[in-house]
Amino acid sequence: ISRWIFGAAPADLRASLPPFEVPRFRRTMADWLNMIAAMGWRLEETAEPQASEATVAARPDMADTTIVPYFLLLRARRP
Repeated sequence: ISRWIFGAAPADLRASLPPFEVPRFRRTMADWLNMIAAMGWRLEETAEPQASEATVAARPDMADTTIVPYFLLLRARRP
């Protein structure tokens, strides 16, 4: 787990708040896909969910999902 807090935050605020805790995944996307293939699974479909234009208009903080999705969906089947 990586722990951090915004360096630009005022010192008194940084001292009063706990740091963010973000899990770190040390495997690359290629590692994950190669493990799936090595286990005999066949990749059928992938999806990168993103906010719609209407959602981004209502929630501008979601605009980054149109560039980098928050997660990747994989559908695989074992033949």
